[in-house]
Amino acid sequence: MKNDMLRYRKVYDLSEESHFKWRWGLGAVGTLIILINLGGWWRLATLVALWSILEIDYLINFVEELQLKKYSGLSDLIQRWLILWQVKKLLEDEVDRIVGVYQYGRGGKIKVPFVNVYVNHSHGFKGQIEIELLPEFNSFLNSETINTQLTSQLKYLNRNYVVTDVALSPTGNSMIYTLNDVQADNQIKIQRTANIVNHEAKVILDQNHIIDWDQEYHGVVSGTTGSGKTMLIEYLIANAKKNGWDIVILDPKQSDLAKIKNTKQIIVADQKDQMLKVLHDTVKEMQEVQRRYKENTNIQLVPHLVVVDELAALKSMLDRKEQQQLLNDLKQLALLGRQAKFHLLVGVQQANANNIPTEIREQLGIKILLGNSTPSARKFLFEDCIIEVPLGNAVGQGLISINDGPVSPFKAPLIQTDLIEAINQPVIY
Repeated sequence: MKNDMLRYRKVYDLSEESHFKWRWGLGAVGTLIILINLGGWWRLATLVALWSILEIDYLINFVEELQLKKYSGLSDLIQRWLILWQVKKLLEDEVDRIVGVYQYGRGGKIKVPFVNVYVNHSHGFKGQIEIELLPEFNSFLNSETINTQLTSQLKYLNRNYVVTDVALSPTGNSMIYTLNDVQADNQIKIQRTANIVNHEAKVILDQNHIIDWDQEYHGVVSGTTGSGKTMLIEYLIANAKKNGWDIVILDPKQSDLAKIKNTKQIIVADQKDQMLKVLHDTVKEMQEVQRRYKENTNIQLVPHLVVVDELAALKSMLDRKEQQQLLNDLKQLALLGRQAKFHLLVGVQQANANNIPTEIREQLGIKILLGNSTPSARKFLFEDCIIEVPLGNAVGQGLISINDGPVSPFKAPLIQTDLIEAINQPVIY
């Protein structure tokens, strides 16, 4: 069985006769003529020109497959070629499986999907594999096991590579598989408050993940004690403060967040009755903003960040009637906060249905799980999680999904400054 993986002639020739004959025949005749009639450096130059023309489709294909226009170093280029080889091997195995179906019905030929590979370790890690959709391979490329098969195939190359997501390309003619290196260091460092980049509604989490509050609206940060959950919440509060947002903080633990000072811009509550009142007043404020916005859509809305740290601890402090009031207010924020730019951020150790009702959890587009979580904890946040990453014990390490996107490895920013002190300053520079 002969094969040709070209972009422009993607064909497996299942007959005994190779369709390479014309290329080699023309090349041999041309070479003989050149050798007989030319001499000196003209002979070499003409030979190079002849074979370049004959192999131009191979050269174009090579540039496209390995995305040489996005060259990021020899090591990455070698990795791309090795991944390309592994993926093509997977496709060859599929051809061997379906060859009997098409050997006679398609004139003895099967078109082969074009494969495009990109990996870049320059700033953290970014990678993807794009495979062209063709009728013979549609069911294979859309199967539920394709991610597992690709990950398994790539393990021979690098045990840290995992395929975390599959999606149809914008043009609809190929499948794009998101590739992650679980050991790649995508973490950013905040050595001083000046490193907190002001991007209005956008917050940089690491080299690969950015929160866009205009798109995601609400979020949850889950993790056990010592996982870095509170530090990440402080980072999100500092970003909101720097961007001029109004901030409401409920801290039933009376711990780090309770050290943030009350100002005109920030309201902090850590007592039961106070927290319930502040939350209820915030919902009333949101409703008033919605009313005014409905009357005049040209008014300038001031974004609000409403932080509820350790929601389970807050619920445990309340009787049944108070719990109902708490959950009703949280539902109002989660379901109606979008238009008024009221963003809800929940911190919790376990994001199960007892701690966060399903109606609220479904509105949380930003989902972050820190620490060495159990399979059940992952299931609550990432129901269809297809990634199994051996997480280390590093603080701030975990999994993330934004706006129902792929679940991927994540390292929260490494904070090397006192964020509480920075938040308490009149202005964060």
